[in-house]
Amino acid sequence: MSFGFKIATDLNFQWDVLYSTKGFNQKLIIKDLVNAYENDTTQILRTVTKQHNNQLKLTYVEIPMYFKKSFSFKGGIFPYDRKISKTDFDIFVGPYVGYLLSASSTLKATRQVTKTSQYGTTTGEVTDTVSQFMIGQGSSVTLSSTTDSASQSTLLALLPSSSPALSGGLNSIDLGLVVGAGFS
Repeated sequence: MSFGFKIATDLNFQWDVLYSTKGFNQKLIIKDLVNAYENDTTQILRTVTKQHNNQLKLTYVEIPMYFKKSFSFKGGIFPYDRKISKTDFDIFVGPYVGYLLSASSTLKATRQVTKTSQYGTTTGEVTDTVSQFMIGQGSSVTLSSTTDSASQSTLLALLPSSSPALSGGLNSIDLGLVVGAGFS
């Protein structure tokens, strides 16, 4: 929804009500290659691959408030020389305020171990997932799944202590600046 009023011929003040999604998706892969001995006699080559996928998604209701200056293509960019045109070039600037509606965070850790020796190759894989959801400013819900029960505590230790969805450390108000250009 958009609201506004005209201040001068080519200058408007406008505000909108928007629903927006913000966040990030982060991926980290670590590979270790170890040349070792098993039982002090058999040489083995062990490869350990660790993969961490971290995702954060925030949803907001935002209200940008901005001044919009229009320039006509037909009449040039000078206001006193303006003629009616079908296409205008607009420049706008102003603040915005947003309110956090919900947040979700997911961390998925995968560990794959491959052991190669003169007797053959063996491979094992463990996948752990922890998801947190926060709706509004209420309490958060944590869901977790793992293919190895012993590794769930290891996965929780990988989460940063300042994880927003776990600690409730998210700001419910988001403030910023809107600057842009476009055609109307």
